[in-house]
Amino acid sequence: MKKYIKDTISIPYQWTTGRAGSAFLTALKDDGVILAARCSSCGKRYLPPLSFCPACFRHIDEYVNAGREGEVKEFTVTRDGRVIGVIQMDGADTPWLHVILEPPEDVKVGMRVRAKLCEQRRGSITDIEGFERVK
Repeated sequence: MKKYIKDTISIPYQWTTGRAGSAFLTALKDDGVILAARCSSCGKRYLPPLSFCPACFRHIDEYVNAGREGEVKEFTVTRDGRVIGVIQMDGADTPWLHVILEPPEDVKVGMRVRAKLCEQRRGSITDIEGFERVK
């Protein structure tokens, strides 16, 4: 007979954001802008921002506004009913994951969404509350 124990553990951690992550979080907090890193060699725009281009192996030190709107490429619904989406921002070449603030039955691949920012931002990815349908 198998026995299972269901419990929760806490794992405290610290993570440095690095130069690219710091630029992203500072712009988000101070200006409400979502930044992508742009490779000056190949022009590819990465979100979340990277310090080095995986396409051409060059150092990246340029940041561009990725905009607040994008398209849902894929999504899943969690056990607790939240929607997590793969979102392709208009000003980036790579998609990223974030919460979609719509009922699961209303979310569709190809749906246009817009970032909803918190009024009180503190320099965290959670300064983006999630994404809402563009009406």
